[in-house]
Amino acid sequence: MSQGSPGGVFNRFPAWAIDRARFVAQRRAAGYTTVKVLAMLAELDARQRLNRPETKKGRGIGRK
Repeated sequence: MSQGSPGGVFNRFPAWAIDRARFVAQRRAAGYTTVKVLAMLAELDARQRLNRPETKKGRGIGRK
C-alpha cells in the first residue's frame, strides 16, 4: 500500500533533488560531458545564492 498520491506514487526524494536530476539528464542527453554539467550546476547554484534573500538566524519571533 502506498502512502503517496491517489495514483500510488510516493517520492522519497525532495523536490530540489528531482529538479537537479532532470537538469543533469537533459544536459547529458544534449551531449554535454559530466564535467561541463557539473560546471553548469555550480554556476546555477551561485546564481541562486545571489538571488536568495537574506534570512536572520536565531529564534523565531513567537518564541520566548
